[in-house]
Amino acid sequence: MTRVPAPKLMTLEEGSESGRHPVRTLRMWIADGRLRATRPGRRVLIRRADLAACLGVPESDLEIEAAE
Repeated sequence: MTRVPAPKLMTLEEGSESGRHPVRTLRMWIADGRLRATRPGRRVLIRRADLAACLGVPESDLEIEAAE
């Protein structure tokens, strides 16, 4: 599979895949205030830059599997 840079806004599932942490952990970080999220409707979206800052890695290290 090919890996591509993560989008600027991503779902928790995409963030989980790119950051190598379970969705449950991302939800805990959002509840604790460590990770910012927006909720347009019922979806929860996080910014790639916020996830990278929370993980302490450069944004370029966050990648997801490319759909083929």
